[in-house]
Amino acid sequence: MQRIEQVCAQKGLTKKGWSRAAGFSENYIAMQGQRAKREPAFVLPEDGAAALARAAGISAEWLRFGTESHGHEVTPAPQDLRGSTLLESAVLSAWRRTDFPTETVTAVQTLARAVRTSIPGGEAAAEAVALRWLRAADRMRRDGQPVTWEGLALGAALIDLTDEAASLGIEPPAAPVAIPGKKPGGSEG
Repeated sequence: MQRIEQVCAQKGLTKKGWSRAAGFSENYIAMQGQRAKREPAFVLPEDGAAALARAAGISAEWLRFGTESHGHEVTPAPQDLRGSTLLESAVLSAWRRTDFPTETVTAVQTLARAVRTSIPGGEAAAEAVALRWLRAADRMRRDGQPVTWEGLALGAALIDLTDEAASLGIEPPAAPVAIPGKKPGGSEG
C-alpha cells in the first residue's frame, strides 16, 4: 500500500478519486488497504491493479510488486499528472472529481496544452471550462468521433445550451425541427 500512497502524493490524487477514475467504487482503495492490514502477504488483485494503473498512467506490475520484473529494482511511478498551465491543471482537478476515462482526460489535456489563454476568474472559472470540455470530449469518444478542437468547442457550446435550457425548464424537441429559410442557391424553403 506504500506505492498507493506514493502515487497519490506524486500525482496529486485522492484515493477516492483514483478509485472512481479506475472504474471502482470510491472506497475500493481503502478496502484494499484494510485487506493489506489483515493479510500480511496481500497483493493487489491483478484486475484491480491493472485498472488503477491505467487510470494513473503507471505500470500494474510496479503497483502490485514494486518492480517492473520481480527481480529488478523498484521503478518509480512516473510523475506529472499535474498540469503545467492553469487550464491543464483545471482539467486534472475536474477529472479527480468525476469518473471520465483516462483517455478522455488525455485528449482534453493535449488540447489544453495547445491553447494559449488567460481565463478571467482564476481556478474556479478554469475548472468550469475544463469540466465542460471533459463532458464534450467524453460524448465525442462515446460517439466514436475523434476529439478535435472544433468538436470540443461545438460540444461544449451544445452542453452549455442544453444546461441553460434545462435550468429554464425547456425540453429540447424529440425530433429534428425543419426551420424555414433560404436553401442553398437562394430559393425560399
